[in-house]
Amino acid sequence: KGKRFAVLGGFGGIGAALCRLLEEEEALPIPLSRRTGLDLAQPLSISKSFQELGAIRGLINCAGNLVVKTLDALTTEEIEKQVHINFTGLVIACQKAQIEQGGHLINIASSAYPRGRKNYSIYSAAKAAVINFTQALAEERPHLRIHAVIPQRTNTAMRAANFPQEDITSLLEPEEVAKAIVNLLKDPLTTGSLVEVKKRACPV
Repeated sequence: KGKRFAVLGGFGGIGAALCRLLEEEEALPIPLSRRTGLDLAQPLSISKSFQELGAIRGLINCAGNLVVKTLDALTTEEIEKQVHINFTGLVIACQKAQIEQGGHLINIASSAYPRGRKNYSIYSAAKAAVINFTQALAEERPHLRIHAVIPQRTNTAMRAANFPQEDITSLLEPEEVAKAIVNLLKDPLTTGSLVEVKKRACPV
């Protein structure tokens, strides 16, 4: 009871759903984002946030940034922002978080990771990097429980902004992804898993 979990991107779709579910489980979610003064493009900002936070039971990295454009159409700033939020900032957060022995570290990847996707090459490349990094970290830190969660297309504000014509009934709900994360947080033994979250088939 009362275990503290830092949720990076804790005000976004999946992060906010996770915070609500953690509260229901009587844990203490700590959402971190620009609202709380954390800038994933600034390593010193990340370091300061986790230093102030102190020891935590777990870290869940839910922050994401997607810009759907060809490479030629992307600005340098858009490229850098996607890399920082989806990968570099996540790496620094994993490095700086003070996670207790036997605690948890979960990184949110994307179903875009196995193959580069037209018009979001930076995003899919960064998510592939998250998978590789998470697997390596699970081997480096056997005292922690480290996993990557791989949701299919999810009904979030980021998704809606990039695909406004999409049928939302075809999408996962953030709560479904949050439930998969909480299930991992309840597992004290497994590490190094890639957990795919798929939309359940609708009953006939």
